[in-house]
Amino acid sequence: MLSEVGIEKKGWGVERIHRSTHNFCLKDLIFDKAGAKCSFHYHETKREEFLVLAGSFEYTWAYGNIRSYETPKTKVLKKGDYVFIEPFTIHRMTALEDASVIQELSIADHVEDSIRVLPGDSQKVS
Repeated sequence: MLSEVGIEKKGWGVERIHRSTHNFCLKDLIFDKAGAKCSFHYHETKREEFLVLAGSFEYTWAYGNIRSYETPKTKVLKKGDYVFIEPFTIHRMTALEDASVIQELSIADHVEDSIRVLPGDSQKVS
């Protein structure tokens, strides 16, 4: 599946998709405001690499699955910091500054492979 290059609006900001094929996906995740966060989620097959391009993030992660996971750990990521996320690692990024940007390089992006443990700003009920 080849996805068009473009922008997708999210509750925490926007995804700027550079390239998405059946083999890999490259996109920038642009968090509008400090405190903006994605869901606490994991993937069964997807591996992700993240590089902070601007601002800073609190990276929260735990190992396990939706039924059983360890106490989450946190780490502050700043510009230039990199993190690699294996399948079944529950994770979340929370922006610590306005206009924080993190670049994602991963295997193909499939919505059915995102299993949410806790909602993020995109899942807020209005």
